[in-house]
Amino acid sequence: MNQKISKTNLKDVIIIGAGAAGLYAGYLLKAQGFDVQILEANNRVGGRIKSLEDFTDFPVELGAMYLHGDKNLFSQLIDYMGVETSKIPENGNFAYYKKQLLDFKSSNKRRKLGKALRFFKKSHLYSKAEQTAHEFASKKKYFDSAELILEGLASEYGTDLRKIGMKSLAKEENLWHSGSEDYVFNQSILSIFSEITAELSEETQLNTVVKKVAYQANQVEITDSNQQKYLAKKVIVTVPLSVLKANLIEFTPNLPPAKLEAIQRIGFDIGMKVVLQFKSSFWSEEMTYLLGGENCPIYEVLAMGRETEKPVLCAYLMGRFANKLGELPETKVVETLLAELDKLFPQLETKPSELLEKSFQMDWGKEPHIWGAYSFASPHSEGMREVLAEPIQQTIYFSGEATHFDGHAATVHGAMEMSEWVVERIMEEEKEK
Repeated sequence: MNQKISKTNLKDVIIIGAGAAGLYAGYLLKAQGFDVQILEANNRVGGRIKSLEDFTDFPVELGAMYLHGDKNLFSQLIDYMGVETSKIPENGNFAYYKKQLLDFKSSNKRRKLGKALRFFKKSHLYSKAEQTAHEFASKKKYFDSAELILEGLASEYGTDLRKIGMKSLAKEENLWHSGSEDYVFNQSILSIFSEITAELSEETQLNTVVKKVAYQANQVEITDSNQQKYLAKKVIVTVPLSVLKANLIEFTPNLPPAKLEAIQRIGFDIGMKVVLQFKSSFWSEEMTYLLGGENCPIYEVLAMGRETEKPVLCAYLMGRFANKLGELPETKVVETLLAELDKLFPQLETKPSELLEKSFQMDWGKEPHIWGAYSFASPHSEGMREVLAEPIQQTIYFSGEATHFDGHAATVHGAMEMSEWVVERIMEEEKEK
């Protein structure tokens, strides 16, 4: 792109992606008088926020599910919208350990298992050379008996033990400042953004797959898969990190080498959820999580404070576990998980496999234009989020959960906070002109 672009249909800012980051950036910019346009590849807004509304008597979150802490932008939006939240109880965790189902209180009385359960809680103290969580944990005396429990805990980070970098994770854990409690909602997460999506209805264009971004200072020409062109002074890229890793958007000129390195260094893995509704509950009323499955290392009870009489479990699969089950036919996936639940609850007169009413599978690794779950601290990724977030020529900006360099990556509120950071940068630069 060598000549100046025409002012015809020229936007102040084009945003690529209508997930939490893109929507919030568009909302803030429009409120400040900027002429914005949002280009979304899918046929819906929300990105990795997606709810299953008609499966049971409450919305089932297929992607983002929790409010992590209450000291962040998402919690402020929740308060503003008057959304009721329920705190997830801390005493509802169970572990399958040495062929026994134990609640965490009794688990902590077993010295080795107690140490395993505290492995990631102490990750912020790690100060050795970089190594994977698997390499570090495998040196512990409890590893052989508690590996699958550790894998269940690792799932929170969007991957498995073999891909988490301990030094990089320690930095991110030390920066976390949102609070330690987790919350769920009685309404869908996307509905919390209803005012924002309504405000941006005319600015949001769906089914628009961006293929090329040609740029120079304060000039951008975007081309979609139908060869339609869009012109803007600036662009905010909020696509999942997977899209950048796979070079699905061509940048001209190429992105700087440091940014390309950051894109490849920061971890991003596949993930899937399998939702299982049963005729009756076969687990303890106190249970919220169950760790230690061989095929799925963590199962979540989806009631967790919600008003429901429906017993629903969610198999939460990340990294190599999602990859393994994702290769199977859908019916085989459910059969595999039910066989595992039969094994985890051997004392029942009626097996879990005989109680299943229905199921639903969401494989984010196969979801078009998303291709995975969320970012994580991979080995030697320390400092890479800052590099990814750095704007180029005051023209190309990057937002989304993967860019958050102050401890809140891999969260909805982290995506929102980075969009606020980007918008503040744009406004400051405009004032300086």
